[in-house]
Amino acid sequence: MLAARANGTSPAPDPLDMLMSDSPTLRPLVRPARLACLSLSLLALAGCSTITCTLTSPITGFVDLPKEVVRTQKMRPDAASTWVVAIFAAPLGVACGPLFGFVKGVALDISAISGALTVGEEFGTMSRASVWRPYTFDWHQPQTAAGM
Repeated sequence: MLAARANGTSPAPDPLDMLMSDSPTLRPLVRPARLACLSLSLLALAGCSTITCTLTSPITGFVDLPKEVVRTQKMRPDAASTWVVAIFAAPLGVACGPLFGFVKGVALDISAISGALTVGEEFGTMSRASVWRPYTFDWHQPQTAAGM
């Protein structure tokens, strides 16, 4: 940089300064670069459950969200209101499935690493702690003082 000033030429621009500037030529590159950085940082969290749950949750969410709404609202399966819930909740289950699947997948990976769950419980069953049920988040039983 000092040599460039001595010659009377301007130094090469700093790439970080170029990205932080409001340059119209670089503006289209900033958003994809941010999305790429965010995607790479999220992939660092990804384990087997995270990837599986995120990728399959649009399909499994179609069934799981209406099932969870019916279960939590204690609706009768033969009631007409159950069908209305299914008609509106199923598309929402598909649309929001990847987000909920990612969150549940990270939680399942952490549970597997800590030893709270086995891989068979996550992948081999349709229990509440299954990767195939993206909208079910209450698989842990709270410990009481007597059970500790």
